[in-house]
Amino acid sequence: MPQVIVGVAVLTSSKIDVIAEIMTGVRNDAVLVPCRAAGLSWPTTEAILRNRKRPKQVSAEVLNLAKNDYQRLSLETAQKTLRFLQVRAVVK
Repeated sequence: MPQVIVGVAVLTSSKIDVIAEIMTGVRNDAVLVPCRAAGLSWPTTEAILRNRKRPKQVSAEVLNLAKNDYQRLSLETAQKTLRFLQVRAVVK
């Protein structure tokens, strides 16, 4: 997962710690933002969701909901949200 975090950080011109916090956090839906902002396809994003270190596997139902959310999430919205998260991290 460290390589994925660095890769997404590079693709989105984000700080590694911001992406790491999102990718290692508890919320699956938060992972969609940097993935969309990086321009990743759904199959790539799904693989990231499936391979996050979690106590249990991501269910098919959660993946289906995530896919629907991912398809509705625009590139512009994802990029704006990620910029907000980066600014918030600086202020902390």
